Amino acid sequence: MSADPLIGSVVGERYRVTRVLGRGGFGSVYEAEHVSLGRCFAIKVLHRHLDTDPRVRERFTREARLTAGLDHPGIVQVTDFGIDPRAGIYFVMELLKGEDLAAYIAREGPLPSALALALMREVVSAFAHAHRQGVVHRDVKSGNIRLVQSATGEPLPKV
Repeated sequence: MSADPLIGSVVGERYRVTRVLGRGGFGSVYEAEHVSLGRCFAIKVLHRHLDTDPRVRERFTREARLTAGLDHPGIVQVTDFGIDPRAGIYFVMELLKGEDLAAYIAREGPLPSALALALMREVVSAFAHAHRQGVVHRDVKSGNIRLVQSATGEPLPKV
């Protein structure tokens, strides 16, 4: 596999791409550092082969806009959106530290009931908030739930 051409490049004149975090059918997600602030973010970039389809572009743009409008501690925050000549259409999100729920379960085994209930309460709360805003997540799975550490040290799921 060849090296990703976005690694090391600057997207939107302010985000230096450092590594790939994940790839999906719709786009790739990268870690990037804001060149002026020194803060790291996640950037979701629409795959270039889909970039020319107006319906796909509109769906990607709608995803960014709708997610940016959601204010819930269990939902990742979208902070920026743009079109870059090299990368194409993208949006920027908070960078979540931690691991996804699927990896956690694979490593730790079945969750204790109390922990499973606590995590699912938070996930359901996030989805309920999104649904009240008319937003439906189209790819619900444990791999799309990230466990981050809360201020109290407990795992907090984010979608």
